[in-house]
Amino acid sequence: MLNIIRYISLVGSVLLLAAAAQADAPQKEPTRESCTQSAEQARKLLETLPKGNLSRYFAERDLQQALAESGNGEYDDCIEWAEKASQEVLSPHHDLKPGEALSIRNGGRIETDPSQPPQVKSAD
Repeated sequence: MLNIIRYISLVGSVLLLAAAAQADAPQKEPTRESCTQSAEQARKLLETLPKGNLSRYFAERDLQQALAESGNGEYDDCIEWAEKASQEVLSPHHDLKPGEALSIRNGGRIETDPSQPPQVKSAD
């Protein structure tokens, strides 16, 4: 019985040391490839939402910002914005109740209809 306890404590110690060594390992610098991969994953998630969905609208803007950061060579910021877009899809923060509307600076409107999902309408 004592040998089993020693074995378990030895295995536990080795696992803790391995985890600590991995945590202390230097982080890789983000690259264009890692940014592109994060953006592609965010795009796939984003496409699961209907086109008029508010969370999709905001996630698309976050993804646009990620691509802008990538174009500027700021790959760490690109990954952060892509993760923000993914998080918007996975945990939507934006929702309109029936009758509410969100005005968009470009003149479009997103409105809700109790029988339909929110739709983007142009200001024509």
